[in-house]
Amino acid sequence: MSQPFCFGIVGAGQLGRMLAQAGAALNARFTFLDPSDDPCGRAHGHHLKADWQDGAALAQLVSASDAITFEFENVPSDAVTTLAASRPTYPPAKALDTARDRWSEKSLFMRLGIEVPPLALVDNQADLDAGVATIGLPAVLKTRTLGYDGKGQKVLREMADVAGTFADWATCR
Repeated sequence: MSQPFCFGIVGAGQLGRMLAQAGAALNARFTFLDPSDDPCGRAHGHHLKADWQDGAALAQLVSASDAITFEFENVPSDAVTTLAASRPTYPPAKALDTARDRWSEKSLFMRLGIEVPPLALVDNQADLDAGVATIGLPAVLKTRTLGYDGKGQKVLREMADVAGTFADWATCR
């Protein structure tokens, strides 16, 4: 039997788990870097419990891997850049930079002619008020980064949801 291909995965959540489950049939092995105590991907490979940017842990991931990926967009892109200096890493850090910032991602789509729903850049309450005036309600206020599966989002259904909401929302995101 041939030597197994070893993948490094930054993150060990649901997508990492599914990748490892699918790869097991191909004789692939997995090492996960994740700061969580007991991430769900852990059952399907070796778990390096460390911060995303821990230099020693990144070096361990490199030495255990033939190629590296990440399983969600909240991984710091500089960690991916560090890994890519030593191993093939896909997608590249530039793709991560774009995907982890909703405004950058939607701006790229618009430049490429890909349709997106109406949107507005919101950095303060005045921007929010102007965005709602242009787009209308209902609307969804989203963080630019670190949001997923509904985290970092607030549904605005009526004007009472909009008034003064930026300061409250900004402190809890």
